[in-house]
Amino acid sequence: MPDLVMTDSEALLIAGDFSPQLTEGETVVSSNANGVSKVEVLDSSGTVQPHMVEPGSVQVVGNTVQGRIENGVPRKGYFISFFAATSGGNYLEIKVIAKVQD
Repeated sequence: MPDLVMTDSEALLIAGDFSPQLTEGETVVSSNANGVSKVEVLDSSGTVQPHMVEPGSVQVVGNTVQGRIENGVPRKGYFISFFAATSGGNYLEIKVIAKVQD
């Protein structure tokens, strides 16, 4: 069952909220030694689809990492991964399943 359903003509601003995974006083930052906070879209074979994340749309807002997702192919499923670098030196991931309708 998908976590998110969209149409092929939509561009959706979505966010991964890392608040439940953070320790007290830890925050999401743009990068740390372990990686960069980002959003990736992967197709069902695990291939990254960079054209599906609108350029310049990814940003850290509070304890979330957000980005605008677009250009999905109808009747296809995707995995959206949110990656967060933290002030505590951690690198966290949230995965969401998205389905594109006609």
